[in-house]
Amino acid sequence: IVMPPSGSAYLSYVGASPEYVMDQLLRAQLLAPENLNRRVVGSIKAYTPGTEQINYDGRFSAMAEDMVAIGEANQVGWYADIERRGIKWGLYRGVDRRVSAHATLQTVLLSASRDNLGPRTLEELYSVPNTAIVAGQGEGTDRIVRVVNDSNAGLSRNETFIDARDVSNEAELLQRGTDKLAEESDPQVYTFSMATTAVDAYFAGYFGPGDLCTVRDPEFLPGGDLEGRLAVAEEIYEDDIRRVEATIGYDKQKLAAVITKIRKSTMPLLTT
Repeated sequence: IVMPPSGSAYLSYVGASPEYVMDQLLRAQLLAPENLNRRVVGSIKAYTPGTEQINYDGRFSAMAEDMVAIGEANQVGWYADIERRGIKWGLYRGVDRRVSAHATLQTVLLSASRDNLGPRTLEELYSVPNTAIVAGQGEGTDRIVRVVNDSNAGLSRNETFIDARDVSNEAELLQRGTDKLAEESDPQVYTFSMATTAVDAYFAGYFGPGDLCTVRDPEFLPGGDLEGRLAVAEEIYEDDIRRVEATIGYDKQKLAAVITKIRKSTMPLLTT
């Protein structure tokens, strides 16, 4: 839970990089909290902050969910390496390896014809909000209203309303809308097993979680390539065989279940 510092209503950061806000959340809530009974032994690995600037106000919210929301909105990943002497937290940004973005060898093209796709499934999620109407302070016609992703049109436009009466600044209204949209699911979630060449490239470090990739699969995607973020990569070791089950895109409900699972699995760490 995000606890505000003594004497303050909120834990606030203004005009800070997403990585800095996530760093400070970890420090203030886990690594060096005011209440030492909340302390978890660990450290944060060195990272390079991005150029974006965000504002954050936290008060009694679930820290894991806030971390996910900030990361999704700003394309920042985070992970925890559990070691004997504590947890080492890492913050990172994925690499854009989409075919449409590059014409070099650093691209990642996943295709059965390239022997790097095994069994796969495609889940299409309908009515996922992609345009946010954000209303800030004011009454009636004087109320400040801004729209995020207003370029979406026709049947491709799914709107959601966000009541942000606590906000009067236009930039903060737009950020609130962007953050809320980032918490929604992706319209397409593509789950697959990596085949031979992809498994070799993955373990060799050529690409990994957080990277933007391209999938070319006419059987499941007759409309063209799917380009998205490698959201999940589950490494499986069976005898001398290594496998990777991966997902491009994410389902909000499944993500909530994962957060719950993470919270339960870390309880022994928090109580010892």
